[in-house]
Amino acid sequence: MLPLLPDDVIAEILSWVPVKQACRFRCVSQRWRALISSQAFLAAHKTRTEPLLMCVTSSYSWPQVSSALRLMDVDGNVLKAIDMPGQWVFNYGFDGPLGFTTAFCVPDYKFIINMIDPATGNVMKTPKELNIRPYWNLGVGLAIPSRTYKAVGLLSEYAQQHCNVLTVQDGAKWRLVQSVPTPPLDTTGRNKTPPVTVNGVMHFLYKFVDEDYVFRFDLESEEWKTWIQGPTRSSADKVENKTKGMVKLDDALCIVQWSPLNTWLVWLLTDPAKGTWVKAYTVPVDLTFDLLTPLSVMCDGRKLLFYACNEPMTMPALHVYDPLTRTCTHLAKFPSNLVGNAGLCNLHLECFVSPKISIVSVQSV
Repeated sequence: MLPLLPDDVIAEILSWVPVKQACRFRCVSQRWRALISSQAFLAAHKTRTEPLLMCVTSSYSWPQVSSALRLMDVDGNVLKAIDMPGQWVFNYGFDGPLGFTTAFCVPDYKFIINMIDPATGNVMKTPKELNIRPYWNLGVGLAIPSRTYKAVGLLSEYAQQHCNVLTVQDGAKWRLVQSVPTPPLDTTGRNKTPPVTVNGVMHFLYKFVDEDYVFRFDLESEEWKTWIQGPTRSSADKVENKTKGMVKLDDALCIVQWSPLNTWLVWLLTDPAKGTWVKAYTVPVDLTFDLLTPLSVMCDGRKLLFYACNEPMTMPALHVYDPLTRTCTHLAKFPSNLVGNAGLCNLHLECFVSPKISIVSVQSV
């Protein structure tokens, strides 16, 4: 028999295997289970696993309309397709172990929110109350440390900005909380960007007069934190940069700006308390991208994975930007029946070995 290998050697080998295989190896022995479940191993495995892409496709065959949530690798291969009800998906994202979609359901003509477990393909039942009232800005995020999913909806009535919160569990009801803080929001001039949740704080991006503001809502305390100003151009800039969107880039809030100098600027919020933004990437554009959305910093810690469109009617394609060579490499195209944008599905090993989150009952599809 071969002699037993030291734990550090076993950990190094297993940290390179895919998530599914790592979960299976936890059944080998108590020793391996403890090793694979340790925080050090989970952190090492996370840095060596490329994320999956999440997108929604729609098919139409009279009188039926169907949608599917697809999980793909960075080469464009579809690994799993999850059927969903509804049409016209407006927003979808991934926070914690679960993904979510916001859709307009036909023929009922009402908004619905699906909570989806990409690992199993199960759709979580959501309270009916969640789908009743339409909001002009609605997001779903994971509260920390309770690890409970909450929906936050902003509603504009009579020149006032109301904020309502609903815990995603059976029997939950909307509850009115503290209103959105000043400066006042101009709803006609706001950025049409879905809210983004980072580390339990939901962020809303708005344009007021000529400045961008990020409003931050703590999902655990259900209170608004101090708002911060978006990244501004430096005195050395000769042109006005236009903010195009806000996303989550790994574990940081990210704002993307377009510069008339044929570059895309990728900003990261490095210090939320001080409102400090750092320009992480300056992506030169050979062909004019109408949309550029960062997805992830790749495992090498340098290259940026993003998707972009070249023309309004062109389907998004996946690209990689290398800051050392200042070049973009095309990876793959998205499905032709793509609806909306693409997201990132971080199915890391910690999603399977961490303590269970507070979620609603499961309904198989």
